[in-house]
Amino acid sequence: MEVCFQSWWRCLALAGYSLFSTAISRWLCVCAFQDVLLEVYAPWCGHCKKLEPVYEAFAREAAKSPSASKHLVVAKMDGTQNTLDNPDFKWTGFPTIWFIKKGSGKPIKHTGGRSARDLLKFVQEHATSKIDVELPPEEPPKPLSQAVPTDNSGPVKVIVRDTFEKQVLQSDKDVLLEVYAPWCGHCKKLEPVYEAFAREAAKSPSASKHLVVAKMDGTQNTLDNPDFKWTGFPTIWFIKKGSGKPIKHTGGRSARDLLKFVQEHATSKIDVELPPEEPPKPLSQAVPTDNSGPVKVIVRDTFEKQVLQSDKDVLLEVYAPWCGHCKKLEPVWTAHKTR
Repeated sequence: MEVCFQSWWRCLALAGYSLFSTAISRWLCVCAFQDVLLEVYAPWCGHCKKLEPVYEAFAREAAKSPSASKHLVVAKMDGTQNTLDNPDFKWTGFPTIWFIKKGSGKPIKHTGGRSARDLLKFVQEHATSKIDVELPPEEPPKPLSQAVPTDNSGPVKVIVRDTFEKQVLQSDKDVLLEVYAPWCGHCKKLEPVYEAFAREAAKSPSASKHLVVAKMDGTQNTLDNPDFKWTGFPTIWFIKKGSGKPIKHTGGRSARDLLKFVQEHATSKIDVELPPEEPPKPLSQAVPTDNSGPVKVIVRDTFEKQVLQSDKDVLLEVYAPWCGHCKKLEPVWTAHKTR
């Protein structure tokens, strides 16, 4: 029976399938027959997507190794679709990578790099038996560039890897550059502000003469220049003409914040006439026609009556549809209300 479970588990894990909560609880935490390298991931997580081909490649090479195939399971679990009761196995972010020595039932968290060699080093440091995996020579990351835009006449210039040198580093103007990700909620919120700032800058004689407002998709373009590395989105840089060095923006993200940042670092005086800041326009979803579910849906137009004037205490969650933490909370929130 143990051999059957062992073979099934190895095949399932190395084939790239997710392990389910029951499988983890029964065979990982109670009576694992091998060491286990386990990644807990989220389908929406950008870092997980970046790790996926590396993790899969490491698992394939491990499967070819006599020592690794005998002593190691490489596995993954969707942390948004599975929960574990074991208090030792709790994750607060993605990806979370653990090493579990056979029979220990205790995770050792990986905190190092995420290359195949980093994973192998982590495994070898904690393995109960000697493990050797022949990894192919590391190739430098393949340059990644979107196609050069055929029309780049908008107020925000689109930069790609293949135009970065000419349009940013060799520009005869200062450059304000946003590196964004299409899936990033903060980037989506910034987009209309950044576009509006660029439109106003284009109307200004001084800004149109001395400043380029640009953006680059950081998920579809790579840069070799070590000064231009981003670890999150959005990343906003100011590059003085001729300097080739980025100055990172760490302030607010209103149009006035962007203008202040530009003016602090510009090589020439820049004035941009920004319209008076208007208070945010009231925004409300439609009032739900059916609100009989266990979790009541509140919108702006019902907030006063259903929250402030409620004859009951109210527990209110404000969420965003794209937010991974909100997605993780949703089943817990709903289950709590149904009890």
